[in-house]
Amino acid sequence: MRVRGSLPSAHLQWVHEYYGERVAIRVLSMLPPEAAVEVNGAIPSGWCSFESLLLLDTAIAEICGRDARQTWRDLGRYTAHVGLTDAERSQIRSDVHRFLRCTAVRDGLTYVEEGPSRGKIIANGSHAFSRAHCDAISGWLEQVLKEHGAQSPSVTETLCRASGADRCAYELRWS
Repeated sequence: MRVRGSLPSAHLQWVHEYYGERVAIRVLSMLPPEAAVEVNGAIPSGWCSFESLLLLDTAIAEICGRDARQTWRDLGRYTAHVGLTDAERSQIRSDVHRFLRCTAVRDGLTYVEEGPSRGKIIANGSHAFSRAHCDAISGWLEQVLKEHGAQSPSVTETLCRASGADRCAYELRWS
């Protein structure tokens, strides 16, 4: 499975910004050489293997010495922060439900609007899943809600394939 090159690019950028060049070099040195070359050379418009992204995210959590799940959520938030275009931000501000619906369709997911400030994302049959990726998705969704102007955005993963469920599901709430 492959993921957009913007993910490893943003995750490495996060390390550079918050921990510096020396830590980024340490993170890359923990990876198998082919994975290090792939994630370090990833371009936003290109592709990267899901496995290399997971190796990168695991190394980041280990080297940075923080709670891994919080680190992965922070990586997701940062990815949305640096990766959303001005047009996407405009769409988020005008109709967050429409943005989430369109994003879900683009990524092969389902979005269900459950009220003015509630919704659910469902990932049926995803071939690629991991605790790190699910936490990063939660962080990405939180940042999208913040871009909407939401107060106290909350994203809870209610089902997770990495924990044995048949699909992943994320409950979104905000005020």
